[in-house]
Amino acid sequence: MVLVSRRPAFFRTAVNFHHECGAYQLRAVLNAFDKDASPEELYYSPSHRHRDWSLPWLMPRILRRYGVKARWHFWPRGSFTRRILAALNRDQPVLFVINSIILPGGSLHWMSAWGYDPATDEFLCYDSKAPASEGTHGNTRYRADLLTNHLPWWGTFVLTIKTD
Repeated sequence: MVLVSRRPAFFRTAVNFHHECGAYQLRAVLNAFDKDASPEELYYSPSHRHRDWSLPWLMPRILRRYGVKARWHFWPRGSFTRRILAALNRDQPVLFVINSIILPGGSLHWMSAWGYDPATDEFLCYDSKAPASEGTHGNTRYRADLLTNHLPWWGTFVLTIKTD
């Protein structure tokens, strides 16, 4: 089992079920570093908040406000599983964009992976649309093929978080 050493103690369900997934993912990262901020504070600007824009190239700047280092990447769909496993093995949680699993047909959705179970080929994920959980390695498990099947056809935007 691969588990990232810094994980939040609590995985929340988004108050607004259809929005704020990016802000909730950033909040989980901050919680892993014993920090907190409201989802409203985790947007680049008030206009981004109004439009619910969580843009990958601005998210590292938002985390830097709280002393957390992150990098954004673009990963092609074909290399997603290999790259996410490599990041988790480097003790880096991974935030990524998918087509929603819980709300199929919806818009793009931010999620994060905090571990991997090779026995079941499942990623230990945080999905802000899933029920809350405490003291776990995520609030849901998704099979690797399910995640890959829900990636946008062109690939996905990813944030890797430095834990050292």
